[in-house]
Amino acid sequence: MHRFLFPLLLAVSLLAPTVHAQEAPAADVEEQMSDDAAPAATENAPAIDTLALQRLRQENQRLRLQLQEAQSQAPLPLLSEEQKWFAVGGSVGVASFLLGLLVTRGRRRRQWLN
Repeated sequence: MHRFLFPLLLAVSLLAPTVHAQEAPAADVEEQMSDDAAPAATENAPAIDTLALQRLRQENQRLRLQLQEAQSQAPLPLLSEEQKWFAVGGSVGVASFLLGLLVTRGRRRRQWLN
């Protein structure tokens, strides 16, 4: 059974992007169909578009300012994520070494006594 599992997994992983890629154009076609079904653009449509664009730009600017304020107020971390993992790994290594010394120390004495 395990003999057929790897080829099946390989086939599914190779076909997954193509299936996903085929879904995207279908959504675009539906969007185009809904746009075609809408009535022709009216004269005030460009004005509405520019108003909406202006509002979006203002909101974008406001959100950027909020982000800058939040980032300036947040304290900087002492260590980065990579440095934390390095410190944890080093600690585990040192602790394992010391534990190994403590555990094997008794065995060495027993071997010399015999």
